Amino acid sequence: MADNYDTPWKNTVRAYFPEFMAFYFPAAHADINWTQPIEFLDQELAQLATDAVIGPRRVDNLVRVSTLSSPEQAVLVHVEVQNWPGRNFAERIFIYNYRIYDRHRGPVASMAVTADSGLRSPPNRFGYEAFGCSLWLDFAVVSLARYARDLDHLLQSNNPFAFLTAAHVLALRTRLKHDDRYAAKLHLIEQLYERNWDSGRTMDFARAIGWMMRLPAEMETSLWQEIEQKRKEHAVEYLLPFEREALEKGLQKGLLEGLEKGLEKGIEEGLQQGRQRGQAELIARQASKRFGPLPDSIQQRLAEASTEQLGAWADALLGADTLDDIFGPQQTA
Repeated sequence: MADNYDTPWKNTVRAYFPEFMAFYFPAAHADINWTQPIEFLDQELAQLATDAVIGPRRVDNLVRVSTLSSPEQAVLVHVEVQNWPGRNFAERIFIYNYRIYDRHRGPVASMAVTADSGLRSPPNRFGYEAFGCSLWLDFAVVSLARYARDLDHLLQSNNPFAFLTAAHVLALRTRLKHDDRYAAKLHLIEQLYERNWDSGRTMDFARAIGWMMRLPAEMETSLWQEIEQKRKEHAVEYLLPFEREALEKGLQKGLLEGLEKGLEKGIEEGLQQGRQRGQAELIARQASKRFGPLPDSIQQRLAEASTEQLGAWADALLGADTLDDIFGPQQTA
């Protein structure tokens, strides 16, 4: 099972945008007025990029924010996270930046995080000159390689993106090295549950580890058995049971399918209703984090949904840009 980097980055940047900016771009974070609402325009960015993409897309977000330095004018923050910046990386940032400006006629700040394991500096400029005219874009870019030498320091930080950075670096280092990955993943899970975060944040970043650091099925099962044993020894509730079982299978085909494959034999049929409630609550929490409060009609459908329907919605949630993509346009009015 191939590692999945794009999904955890896309989800966590959107769910924890202030922490993302504070960790990677602290100067910009200090100028954003966090007392004012922020607005995600990811679907609009996808439309702008339809015929403008040069090279493979990775993870990108478009966010409208207010600033302390210029409160009268909003700034559009264009964020891109990419595993390996290709030769057209800077040009793509340039094109997106211009298209966003052309649509909104306002300032656009492009910011990139490159997650490759190389030590070279990624490009942070693109433009051209001709006949006395010049046009250049300088943009902010951070490479995760700059943090790779001090993982202990990352794991001591309470910023969740310090933790995600450490997880990504370790995922790259342990690719195809199953024993090393097992040890690294176990260590990260233990570190995660020592932070005393709220359960929602804890599970969000536990899922990110599951996506990034896939293991063969038998090793994944062994890993979670070891975590369960540690939980019993130390009387610590690491994960709700249904979350642990879902993670055991890596959530590789959606939250429900991962859950079903991870269910232990012998669970009484009477627990099925409770599991469905847990699945519905998880889908509702993830959808509301990405798209805002859910309409009453959707909440009612989640409460009454069958196992099969929950599975279809969970699969749709991973790649959805709007609530319409999950539940259908007639349900979001």
